[in-house]
Amino acid sequence: MLYVTLEIPDEFATHYLKDRFVDSLKRIKCDLAGADLVVCGRYEKETLDMLIEAFDCSMEADEKLRFVSEELESANDDIRILEMKLKYPDFPELEDD
Repeated sequence: MLYVTLEIPDEFATHYLKDRFVDSLKRIKCDLAGADLVVCGRYEKETLDMLIEAFDCSMEADEKLRFVSEELESANDDIRILEMKLKYPDFPELEDD
């Protein structure tokens, strides 16, 4: 998976947070489907579908960083437990909360 950071001007921040980009891309797709003069082909449709999904699944950078940080912290906990088990074979199993 390729991760891309988009820089969006401040005046569009509210639009992003309210999923207006996804809505706009979907409206464009509908307009293209019913247009008399079609200049877009399969590539443009696939690109538009990809952008719709990308914006639909996107999150603010701070939220993404927080998620990644939590995942790393959890992985570090798992590593510490494994290290203890290797160092002390009788290390007790911990129950999940």
